Amino acid sequence: MPASMEINQDQLKETIREEIDTYINQKLTSLPVFQLSERILRVEEEIKHLGTRFDDMLHHMDKRFEQIDKRFEQVDKQFEMLEKRIGFVSWFVPVILTVVIMITPLLYKALS
Repeated sequence: MPASMEINQDQLKETIREEIDTYINQKLTSLPVFQLSERILRVEEEIKHLGTRFDDMLHHMDKRFEQIDKRFEQVDKQFEMLEKRIGFVSWFVPVILTVVIMITPLLYKALS
């Protein structure tokens, strides 16, 4: 075969391939089944995307809850320390008042 025939055959094959692709794309896209299957594929891709977004949100929420738990633990420790201080003051004040009340008459007698 001459070289010009091979080029023409290659060009012809390419042209036929392009025409068949164009024809199939025009005919298949007009079919409701093809449109439905294409839509199903898009919905499946969106569901996968939403699943990954949901997983990312859960991971982020877990981190936030851990931070909140740590903060509550710190606040709980602060309240425990405050409770100890209040416990000491609630024990110390009555003792001091009792001592002052007991000493007051003695001081009164000593000064009079």
